[in-house]
Amino acid sequence: MGIDLAIRQALRSECRFRVGAVVASRGRVFAAAPNKRRNSPTIDFRHSTFHAEEAALRRVADASGREIYVARVGASGTPMLARPCPRCLKLLASAGIARAYYTIGLGLIGMTVPGTTSSPPDDAIIEISAAARSGNPGSRHPLPAKDHHPYASVAG
Repeated sequence: MGIDLAIRQALRSECRFRVGAVVASRGRVFAAAPNKRRNSPTIDFRHSTFHAEEAALRRVADASGREIYVARVGASGTPMLARPCPRCLKLLASAGIARAYYTIGLGLIGMTVPGTTSSPPDDAIIEISAAARSGNPGSRHPLPAKDHHPYASVAG
């Protein structure tokens, strides 16, 4: 549920680097947003954005104990690396986000805990099985029959 919804948010972005984020817990979505351009005459709008994590957190009253799913897509809609930047990790930690899941590439999802000193090599890597990507009803994380996206819900 989380990563596929974050990918859908990323596809809505009008920025050069299309990123989407979803704040969720126990199968319930609390907020979702793509990254957005800042609208200010003093800021170069082409190079300054609200990160998707920041935009999603602005839409939720209490993010404590929740999870965030972050996805980035390339020009063809293919998932790409979307690990939250250090500034966003601090923001997520101060908001009380328990875990951050992010796309790494096709079939791979990373997981980090905001507020810890983990670096990308220490992050958990979750490989989505071919059965889960195909929506096989017998798989652990099946996709709905109407959705043929390569990602399924990982933790939520």
